[in-house]
Amino acid sequence: MLSAPGASGRGSSGADYRSSARAGLWERGARVAADAYERAAYRLSRILPQSSRLNYTYQGPREDLRGTTFAIENKLAKIVISCSSGSGE
Repeated sequence: MLSAPGASGRGSSGADYRSSARAGLWERGARVAADAYERAAYRLSRILPQSSRLNYTYQGPREDLRGTTFAIENKLAKIVISCSSGSGE
């Protein structure tokens, strides 16, 4: 039985295809995340008063960020997030 070059996962053409497929998935994921961030920032800018600050301490699964406090500010209807303390600095 004949197969297309790289179909078995061997050879440079198969490796190139898998590498470019992963890059494409990463780019799509990055776009989805950026869109979600923009929507969340817009909604937050509508309810968080101007020049106010919301402090958030990360308690999620990432050990490198656990305990890090982030300052989320509404500066002229633009949400700005900065790391204000903790291990994530």
